[in-house]
Amino acid sequence: MHHFWKTNNANVSNNRLKFNSLTSSAEIELNCIDGTLSFDYLYYLACGIPSLCGTFDFYLDNELIQSWYSTDNNSGTFELTVPFGKHIFKWTFHNKHTSENYCAFLDNISFPVDLQGKHYFTVSVIDAANRSTEKQLTLNVLAPFSITTSQLDNGVTGQVYNHSLSTTGGQGRIKWSVYAGLLPVGLTFSTGSGIISGTPLESTLQSIVFEAIDENNNHVYKDMVLHIADPLQIESSAFPDAQIHEHYAEQVRCLGGIPPFNFQIEGQLPSGLSLNPQTGIISGTPEEAGFVNFKVIVSDSTYPLKQTASKIFGLRTDNRLIIISASQLPDIRQGVSINPIVLKASGGASMLSWTIVENNLPQGISLVSNTGELSGTPLNYGDYQFTLRVFDQNHENTSKSFYWHVVSTLTIAQTSIPAAIRNMPYYYDLNASGGLSPYDWQISSGVLPDGLSFSSKTGCIFGVPKTIQSRMITIVLKDSEVPQQIEQKQFSLNVLEKSTIPGDMNNNYCVDLQDAIIVLNLISNKQYVQNFAFDLNGDGQTGLAELIYILIKIGG
Repeated sequence: MHHFWKTNNANVSNNRLKFNSLTSSAEIELNCIDGTLSFDYLYYLACGIPSLCGTFDFYLDNELIQSWYSTDNNSGTFELTVPFGKHIFKWTFHNKHTSENYCAFLDNISFPVDLQGKHYFTVSVIDAANRSTEKQLTLNVLAPFSITTSQLDNGVTGQVYNHSLSTTGGQGRIKWSVYAGLLPVGLTFSTGSGIISGTPLESTLQSIVFEAIDENNNHVYKDMVLHIADPLQIESSAFPDAQIHEHYAEQVRCLGGIPPFNFQIEGQLPSGLSLNPQTGIISGTPEEAGFVNFKVIVSDSTYPLKQTASKIFGLRTDNRLIIISASQLPDIRQGVSINPIVLKASGGASMLSWTIVENNLPQGISLVSNTGELSGTPLNYGDYQFTLRVFDQNHENTSKSFYWHVVSTLTIAQTSIPAAIRNMPYYYDLNASGGLSPYDWQISSGVLPDGLSFSSKTGCIFGVPKTIQSRMITIVLKDSEVPQQIEQKQFSLNVLEKSTIPGDMNNNYCVDLQDAIIVLNLISNKQYVQNFAFDLNGDGQTGLAELIYILIKIGG
């Protein structure tokens, strides 16, 4: 075979051409008679770079005749039979470092809820040499990560409590924490299982924010109300006697439990009397004299298992001298003049005389002896129990115990709300005093900064503010008294950048008396804010240690 070549990329020896990969391509002109030509092609490490790989493509007269993939100093040989004449032999080399990767990104995809679950698809890839490969992949579309527990079980002081929080979506093991708020004494929270357990030692009604974090570092939060009540009891010890043909109304008084209550009677009430199952008031006009025994059963609204209590009572109906006014007097308000209440007695001779025989009336309230009228303005709030006695002109007498609840004026305790720090967890409870619980909280005007939420049950502001801003909001507080008390206040809530000065609570870039006042207010209102702007001792709260530090700084 006769041949000649024009290339700087090959060596010839004994009719063998030897190629290397240092040049990406080469073209050789062959001029030969019929015969066979052998080609050696070698791929070796270039320039000291390890783990190279690449592909040789060989063409004869622009037609691909051989393709070979090489890695790490491999070599190969093939023979080419060429007919008589002039031919063009060409080869190209495509090199690639094995540490390189080509990626296709699936990003910013919003999956509809109905696509949750596993989905299968095939990905194909084609390179510059028109080579292709494909692989089947699985995409698992998870449910949105969220805390699915809708509400916490109610608890009872002195009784074992156990409640497990749950999530949906998320990836891998879930880590839990109490993001904001404090569990009552006796309860603990497992960060691994999300279980609240223990025996609560104190009653409480408060908002607690829980945080769940999955293995992809996704965070979700949920605000839930924890209500721990005292055991349900019937406080009433006896029912006053009833007067025949006179209106009678007495209430079953309860302690503890969670309202609303439901009342039932086992046995028979005197003819003409009935029980209101919602209020627990036995009322009506008895028609005949006599004495009956009956059982009162009350159940509350504790969730998920109601509490129940029962007690046996006796009730006498008679025509002798009896005080017929209800023993539970209507609630009155501290500092507000009351509508006069005239006590009534029946069954005796006229010319009645009233007197206090045990305990005292609320300060500011007086009793008119010859009329039985109560009037005045209560100066103090609280629960009062006292006993009155009435005499008729024949010196017949009877006594009765009365119960009176003086409600304090409903107020929102705070005069200001501490600033929040951008991108830091925030939690602050507004406090109500006075009025009659439970309370209802609302924002009547304005909106909270972005990222913050408000609990209407507890007055808790919580969340992670996202931007620096200032908002004015009006908070309205309503109680459960009839008629209802309403209180409102306007607050400014600022979101600031975190100061780099330890103890600078209001971000004015110094530590002064205002910072101490802020922390003191937090402590006095039991606002041991977790992850607040200043945490000196690493306990996750702003409290007494931080106050001492600030006072020392102020004192120099």
